[in-house]
Amino acid sequence: MSSSSEEMDVDMNDLKEQSAGGKYSWLSVREHAWKRPDSYLGPIPVTEISNHVFCCAPLTEDMSETIKSPVKLSTEVVSYQASPALFKFWDEIVVNAFDNACRDPKQKYIHLRIGSDGVFTVSNDGDAIPIEKWNNSDRYIIEILFVELMSGENFDDSKKRKGGGKNGVGAALVNLFSKWMKVQVISDKEKYTQHFENNSSVIHPPKIVPSKKSDTKGVSVTWMPDYDRIGMKATDVSDNDLLSLLKMRAYDIAACSRKNLSVTFNGENVGIKTLSDYANVFDTVIVKDSCGDDDTGCEFCLLGTSVCIGFVNGVRCCYGTLVDAIYKDIADKFSSVFSKKYKRPIVMKPSQVRDQIGLIVKSTISNPLFASQTKEKFTTRREDFGFTLTLSNKVWNSIEKSNAYTSLQGILQKEEDKSLFLTALIPSLIDEFFLDLN
Repeated sequence: MSSSSEEMDVDMNDLKEQSAGGKYSWLSVREHAWKRPDSYLGPIPVTEISNHVFCCAPLTEDMSETIKSPVKLSTEVVSYQASPALFKFWDEIVVNAFDNACRDPKQKYIHLRIGSDGVFTVSNDGDAIPIEKWNNSDRYIIEILFVELMSGENFDDSKKRKGGGKNGVGAALVNLFSKWMKVQVISDKEKYTQHFENNSSVIHPPKIVPSKKSDTKGVSVTWMPDYDRIGMKATDVSDNDLLSLLKMRAYDIAACSRKNLSVTFNGENVGIKTLSDYANVFDTVIVKDSCGDDDTGCEFCLLGTSVCIGFVNGVRCCYGTLVDAIYKDIADKFSSVFSKKYKRPIVMKPSQVRDQIGLIVKSTISNPLFASQTKEKFTTRREDFGFTLTLSNKVWNSIEKSNAYTSLQGILQKEEDKSLFLTALIPSLIDEFFLDLN
């Protein structure tokens, strides 16, 4: 027998104002997320989404699904009319699998799948959510985590949290905006399976059976997004461009993970093992460097093309304090070098560097801060990164030998020539002005 969520007493399709005067509303968190989804998901309306994607030669029949040598990848920019919310749903569950890999060094894989019918699946092995009831409740921990917003393990800020999760809304939010969801958790002793329907308003009782020796311990989440709610159709994901845009998160996660973690998409290994593998698809790496250590730190690659992609604890955030700090340090170095060269103050702007030097950076930072639930902008202050961000001599020496250095020097030389021209021109203009007065 199925049940309704404890917080879903009001029909979500017919939320009504409730107050003495009928003027005010008092919504539960779930009802608020339903009524104001942009507060949790970011923009909902369908818009043109454009981004870099990776392309590879199609597999031939004699190729194995597990390729020993990396597939040759290239990049291109594609666009598709889609709701950004669809990408947010995908990302929330993918990041959960990545977080588990960070906690469990024995985890071997993350399997991602998007079917032509519009169904999404994320699976990972390793230590899983405990199959236990919530304290003082008849409901299981798994059910609460996938139904109730503001539930999770990320609220104790006294502990160092190095995952991508923060606000305890991710998985439950995806379920809230899904036609149905199936969650399966396998432990050493038990297999837990539970189904949810109608935007998680219908909660079927979990089925718990003893696990078999052939079962792999881990978590699998399968769901059908409520495409109508975000202005899309299930068949949209069969389009190659949209599928390629969604697939990029598989490459992202592979680049951010340790080398011995296998990441697959629709049954195929993605062919990326390191950040350098990822960066080299865009362009030849000028230099690779790192700061900090395995606990907290960052690794980055500078490229000769103007792409900028950042990751914080597996979350893709291409804007914010980390990216800004790296570009500022490079710009400051340019300013110092060229000020000595031209024997006058030179100020190189970070935006000028960004136009000429690409950056791919991944970082591990304790208790990271983001501008919003969409996590597109990282906001932790530089002094709170947990490591000292410095550019080594190796980085600068490599930049000096690059085409980017020549380009930036050319930009400054043009500015210098313009300055000299104006310096010479202005006195003559002044003289002419006074001659005219006489």
